[in-house]
Amino acid sequence: MSKEEKIQEEEVQNNKQESKEIEDQEVAIEEPSAEEQLQVEKDKYLRLFAEFENYKKFLHSLMDNC
Repeated sequence: MSKEEKIQEEEVQNNKQESKEIEDQEVAIEEPSAEEQLQVEKDKYLRLFAEFENYKKFLHSLMDNC
């Protein structure tokens, strides 16, 4: 086997190994659990509610100034 063929073979093996590592990383990414998703939705709801309450206070303060 010539040096060029050995280098090409090593490159092919390295590419295969890199692709396996990438696949392993993709598998490692997991979807959040139902509890985590629920917590995120509760947080969104709470923040939206607080924003609405602040808006109502702002409107009341404008009406008081008129």
